[in-house]
Amino acid sequence: MDPIPLVVMSVVGPVPPDALTAGPVLCREWLLNDQSTLLRSSSQASLDPGDVVQLSRLSAVRRWPLSTLHNLHLNQEDALQAASTFVREHGAAGLILVTTPLQFSLQPRTLLDITRETGMRIAVGTAPPQDLADFETCVSAVVSNLACGFSGSASTEPLRPGFIGEVPAENLELLAICVEAQLRSKAPLLLVGSVPREALTHLDRADWRKCAFFDVPDDSPVSTQEVQDRGAYVGFCAPPQAADVAWEDYPDRRPVRTEASFLEAIGRVVPSRLLLATGLRFRCDLQAFGGSGLGYAVELLRRGSVDELQCRANAAEFLSYPWQAPIAPEKVLHEIECHWCGKTKPDGEHFSKMGFDYCSPGCIAKHRRVDFEPSTCGIGKSHYGTGRWLLSLHLEALQCKLKPCPPVVQPWPTSQSV
Repeated sequence: MDPIPLVVMSVVGPVPPDALTAGPVLCREWLLNDQSTLLRSSSQASLDPGDVVQLSRLSAVRRWPLSTLHNLHLNQEDALQAASTFVREHGAAGLILVTTPLQFSLQPRTLLDITRETGMRIAVGTAPPQDLADFETCVSAVVSNLACGFSGSASTEPLRPGFIGEVPAENLELLAICVEAQLRSKAPLLLVGSVPREALTHLDRADWRKCAFFDVPDDSPVSTQEVQDRGAYVGFCAPPQAADVAWEDYPDRRPVRTEASFLEAIGRVVPSRLLLATGLRFRCDLQAFGGSGLGYAVELLRRGSVDELQCRANAAEFLSYPWQAPIAPEKVLHEIECHWCGKTKPDGEHFSKMGFDYCSPGCIAKHRRVDFEPSTCGIGKSHYGTGRWLLSLHLEALQCKLKPCPPVVQPWPTSQSV
């Protein structure tokens, strides 16, 4: 049996791994998101929730990124503009991994429109549904998404995720589900944040060569060096807006805050294990709003001593897996038997009248002549039709005639009979 070929799954379908080496691959981008639940008012911030990100407020927005709703939302227009600029500067031959967490995610089908309009390849991740508590149900949901596409997309065009993630490594319950899903699907798994020692209980069951750890801080109980030694990939996002100057901490904040620390962090990673991302997240990250743009990490990487081609090859190796198209279900043919003649017809092609099913209008007309009597059928009915039913009665009668009759015992004559 021939081995299943390795592919990288994009939103428009499988891509050969070799095709990714022709352009940049960014592995952690929140290209579409709605983080409005993180809105945080501060008496120190000179911003109102309804303020719009613009040049005169850019400094305040960068210091207090959660203080305005406009900064916490990247819609289709923003994503399309960012993707178009990236393609114009770096070409469309690479790949963008959209890893927006489920609680901040928008309709993933929008990514199909962005791909078609810009030509840029996009891969999206999948994670266990938030409203399901049963372990097996959650695992099956992830595996089903990888094989068949997100639910609701099969009726139009399947939208299949290309990896599992992003998943917080500290969430052990979620991690256990994703590791089991990886074992069943062989799909790549992308983890983010600090890695506790307890996580190794689950991760030691996973395929380390198909695991990637992004933005692991220096104080993580399990270091980046340890996961590299086990065969995993390690990645870092570039600092937001060239330098993280936020005066408040916030969820999922990247550990690398300056360009110098970014170059130092990627320099500590084995070249064959390194992955790359810009970490696009806020509206102020976009070039149109004074940010560095989606291609910032690529430009920053070229300033260091890391081989860009090696990073592309690493991403292709991490994302490729033996995806197999689901087997089409067998077509079930339901047949209806004609009440009058016994012939069968596919369900939907038959006729009905007075609660009876028929193969043709002719049989309806014949049954009408006997006032649709339920017990009356036409000659030649295949199952309990009159023809075969009468024949079976004749055979039973004939068998009875051929059976020898029991001897007749005459009573002994008595005196009265004499």
